[in-house]
Amino acid sequence: MIVTAAAAAVALFFGGVAAAGVIAPGAPSSTDQLAAIVAAPDVSTVVSPVAGGATATLVSSESVGLSAMVFDGLEPLSDDERYALWYITDGVPTPAGLFAVDGDGAVVQVLEGAFQAGTVVGVTVEPASGSPAPTTDPIVAIATA
Repeated sequence: MIVTAAAAAVALFFGGVAAAGVIAPGAPSSTDQLAAIVAAPDVSTVVSPVAGGATATLVSSESVGLSAMVFDGLEPLSDDERYALWYITDGVPTPAGLFAVDGDGAVVQVLEGAFQAGTVVGVTVEPASGSPAPTTDPIVAIATA
């Protein structure tokens, strides 16, 4: 099941990259990062319901120090809001990226920063410009082992 969920995450991500057709020049390749996570011997997946009926899957690897969130059914936000990802260690949140959702609610987002086992990965709704700390309750929080 772990391999199946990870494979689904990769398929969804690669399909999205193909549909978008571009990756910013000089930007780290999220495709390569996701492939590294899934190929890691310690890859872990955790599936969790999201407030509002969506599903979130955290795909992570401590050995490569990366994680990604895969969402299905996530609601689009207004133009002045973004979903914010957080690494939460010992109760202290660290920003890990912002993202928006298009009409189908399917998103694969590699988190910024280094992943460590034992960290909680949370998602909140924030202003489009982001914030240094969460300003709303998480719509999902996934603890890692």
